[in-house]
Amino acid sequence: MSTSTDNFNSSFYSVSAALIRGGVPEEFRKWLLEPDERLLPVPPEIEQMLFSEVQVLARIENKYVQPEASTCPLGRCHELTHRVLASTDVYLHRYDVTLTPVVATKDDYRPLIVNESLADRLMRLQLKGLSLCPVNVHREGVKRSDLAAIDTPRLYMMRTEYRARYVKGVISPDFSNTCPHCGASPFICPACCEFTKRCFNCHHLWRELDGTDVFPEHLNKSRGFLIASSVPPDVHFFDFGTVSRTGIDIFIDCGAAPLAVTPRPSVE
Repeated sequence: MSTSTDNFNSSFYSVSAALIRGGVPEEFRKWLLEPDERLLPVPPEIEQMLFSEVQVLARIENKYVQPEASTCPLGRCHELTHRVLASTDVYLHRYDVTLTPVVATKDDYRPLIVNESLADRLMRLQLKGLSLCPVNVHREGVKRSDLAAIDTPRLYMMRTEYRARYVKGVISPDFSNTCPHCGASPFICPACCEFTKRCFNCHHLWRELDGTDVFPEHLNKSRGFLIASSVPPDVHFFDFGTVSRTGIDIFIDCGAAPLAVTPRPSVE
């Protein structure tokens, strides 16, 4: 697998911490990624760390607050869709290894968690819209009597005030957008196309939705695509883990690793 930047030809990407098991040679690492993922170039010192040590795998707990107002007309029943991240707690279950600049987590969480050194490099660039906020770091599997002798690292989460817009789905005119139990409508929000598994009125579980029935392909060829014009030209980091092509270059220059990136389809 090549990590040359010649392979990164899209305008926007989704980025996430790449989990690379210690001791895995580079030629086999492609099997640890999804088919459309690419591994950003890894600095030599990080390459050595990934090869010889066990990568720290952190557990993340995010706390959210509900905004007072929602742009979704069914905001009350879709409250989980409109959460706002308030704080993040990071739980480290190892303390005898060095943290990589981008800290891998047990699941594909947002936002990205970075170590102090990478956070300092990014903050010095004063990138528009990007902020790095300290997170609460906890130790797991360590005796209380040993905590004082262990150096707890400072970690930061990447946040941004910018949100891109995406192409909304078009509901089929043949689809009956009502709950089959109580008749409440609309079951799927016509504005944002979000829905829950339970009816917001009678709370019955609804049947599994067939995407071809609800969002037929001929009406939704660009559904979910990022609208490029919604991103200011001087903003390269937005949403949770979405960056521009220039943002990819910034990550590479700052030694942000290990990062897996996936092209994000966009329309003008």
